Amino acid sequence: MIIYGTRMYGRVDEMPEGYVATQFVHIWFVPLVPLSSMLVTDDSNDRSVRGVKLGWSGKSILAAYLRAGGVLATIVFLGFAIITALSMLDGGMEHLFQRWDYYSQSWVIDWTTLIALPFSFGAAIFSALVVWGSYKLLGPCSEARRRMLLEAATQRR
Repeated sequence: MIIYGTRMYGRVDEMPEGYVATQFVHIWFVPLVPLSSMLVTDDSNDRSVRGVKLGWSGKSILAAYLRAGGVLATIVFLGFAIITALSMLDGGMEHLFQRWDYYSQSWVIDWTTLIALPFSFGAAIFSALVVWGSYKLLGPCSEARRRMLLEAATQRR
């Protein structure tokens, strides 16, 4: 089953009057193509939002892509780290970072596993921090930006 449609993503510039978000075409809730940005003033209805259309908001589009990409990257890297850790345990705890070399008939250090595990965990943590940072850095609205958005909204009504 394929889930697709349009949905608001990239919630930024939060203020008492509302927030800025961008409507995207999505597949499986992953934003793909931005359609339009708007100052959302009422999102109490689950099916639709009310607001004033703005020009495209680069900040909102960036936030949507950072958040979606960060979540997907976190899932992929964490899965890779878990698979790598499980493959390391397959040989037994006494040979955690070693593999049996059939040609030399001895245990050798498995450098790929030794490097892949910390890299994949580090990449998962980094991508999770990107998602968290996008909310902290792009979410709040400055007073100057608030005035500009409200002025643009009154002109477009």
